[in-house]
Amino acid sequence: MTASIHQQTARLGLAMSSPVRLRALNLMAQRPWRVSELAVELGESIAATSAHLKVLRAAHMVEVMKSGRDVWCRVTAAEVLQLLSAAHRAAEFLLPELREAKVAADDALLLKDFQLERISSDVKNGRTILVDLRPADEFAAGHLPGSQSLPYDSLSKAKVKPLKSGLPVIGYCRGPWCLKARLGVEALNKLGVPAMLLPIGVVDWQAAGLTLDHN
Repeated sequence: MTASIHQQTARLGLAMSSPVRLRALNLMAQRPWRVSELAVELGESIAATSAHLKVLRAAHMVEVMKSGRDVWCRVTAAEVLQLLSAAHRAAEFLLPELREAKVAADDALLLKDFQLERISSDVKNGRTILVDLRPADEFAAGHLPGSQSLPYDSLSKAKVKPLKSGLPVIGYCRGPWCLKARLGVEALNKLGVPAMLLPIGVVDWQAAGLTLDHN
């Protein structure tokens, strides 16, 4: 029985052994995707993307649904998000390359020693402004409670003017290694909004047992 359990558990390891599949899981954690759109976002062909999804489906980590002519894919359960978040944390702790990269990225804009519950309370009580830098459709699918949608690609002086209230501003995107998170926070500062980077996303938020808003 033990050998069988290990064999079954190894299916999860196989599913997560590809950088492309890890990226796909992180993207599907943001919202459901059309397979054709996911392929474009990954920079892969539809055939290659479908092959990766087949491996993830075999591990019961994602499901694929048809809606008319469209084929959609999404993660199946909160446990997938917990596994993905744990894998990221373990990689940052165990792998020297990621430890060094994290130290190199450890600049003045990075929010350190934070508590998710405290951030949630500060946002709820109007003490902090939380900005979601992801595309609007990902925000609509689920976002950190109280956050405002301000996609990185739409940042401008006019758009950030309401943020100049004197309150602390925190920005987040798709996760700790999302390039647009850092670029977005840098852009906010250049546009006159002192902002800090929250090095998590909806995956880590939900993995911590916290819920998202959908309004």
